Amino acid sequence: MHNNLLILLLAFFISCGKDLKDSRDENKPQREEQTVIVVDEYLKNQKLICEDKFNCRENIAKIFVIDKDKVETCTGILTENNKLITSASCIPRKFRIPNLKCSENIFILFPETSYLQSEIIGCDRVENTDNNLYKEPALWQNDLLVLSLDSRVRRIQSRISKLGLSNSEELDTWKIEKENDFISIIKKDSCRIFHNTYLNPFSESKMSPMQVATECSLESIHGGSPLMRGNLVAGIFNSEMQEKMYQYLEKSDFLLEKLQRYYHVSNTACSRFLYDIKEPLPIECSPLINVLRLDNLRSDKFKDRQIHQSNMQNIETKLESSGKYFKLNYDFYTNQRGSSFEADMARPRCIFQARNWIGEFSTFGGRRIYTYAKVFVTTPKYIFKIKLNKHLKAVSVLEDAEEKQYTIEFNPFDAYVNNQTSVTITSNLLGRISTKTFDNITSDCN
Repeated sequence: MHNNLLILLLAFFISCGKDLKDSRDENKPQREEQTVIVVDEYLKNQKLICEDKFNCRENIAKIFVIDKDKVETCTGILTENNKLITSASCIPRKFRIPNLKCSENIFILFPETSYLQSEIIGCDRVENTDNNLYKEPALWQNDLLVLSLDSRVRRIQSRISKLGLSNSEELDTWKIEKENDFISIIKKDSCRIFHNTYLNPFSESKMSPMQVATECSLESIHGGSPLMRGNLVAGIFNSEMQEKMYQYLEKSDFLLEKLQRYYHVSNTACSRFLYDIKEPLPIECSPLINVLRLDNLRSDKFKDRQIHQSNMQNIETKLESSGKYFKLNYDFYTNQRGSSFEADMARPRCIFQARNWIGEFSTFGGRRIYTYAKVFVTTPKYIFKIKLNKHLKAVSVLEDAEEKQYTIEFNPFDAYVNNQTSVTITSNLLGRISTKTFDNITSDCN
């Protein structure tokens, strides 16, 4: 430590620090007491311990960023004997400058384990960092930062994964939870990655730079916490979904299931500087990202007919098998906003076995056949909408089916004698009366 730190006095907020403890409470007023302390004494009194000393990553570290009257904290993981990676957004912006000297402001605390004493290491410089202008993490290309330490650390080093983050993949994470002002605990958790979510629709593959994690059992994730695949660092946690997004979704009618907690994760496989790369990064690591496209992709989640495809095929098969006078076709029609799809009769495929029903429309033993008929067909009213499941993924939902009545008008004489007829179908479709006429419906069902 530098001698000048021995006399440095600073006011720090006991409750400050980027623990990302619960972004859902970030708007609640907090009472903060101020205490004046000596930096060296403050650091010496800090303890980082493992919840399970026999199953703990010795290379997880708590990062202290001391700036004037503030102390902020992040999590980091040792990847070389003198390098630590963390989340860039967890570090105050004024320190996110490549090659910036950090010896007077950033300190790293490694934990006590069953066989190692805790130790505090100084920071030499900020080696590399991503910088993001937007507050919304879904608009980031990545969010990683590398610190060079002022001495070598004799602890296990974790390598960087280049394999990306697969959809539905479950990974271990290690977080630091604040016990009190001076004691923090390393805890193990597991989280699952999900692509194509409403929160981040840019995340389409395992090589997308920013991903979404959920199904984490712990209450919060500390910024910079690693997502591990064995001893490989596959991702770094950045922040939780913003409180305003929780509120927006809870007030909407988008949700099929109760919200969980959702976190943004940096994909280490898409970093420009975490490892030596001889070839360019995969194109998926650099998606076209902008605010307008984010809004459009989120909106389009609720208009994607393809999501309903399997359910629609099942309903079409069920409806078409119920035709008596015609082999019927059904299609799904969308409302003006594109958010609802309703089943409705389309062009009939063919006249179906007229000899079996022509007696309903004839007199005198079949010698006189009517030239006009009106029949009524009742089916369930099938309406599909898109909702978000507990992973914030769009899924097809069939609304409770009411009854729907169709009026079918046609010429029985032409249908039976001439093997063709015009058919007019009337129904209530999406709240309006719909009348469709189809000419030249024949008895050829091939």
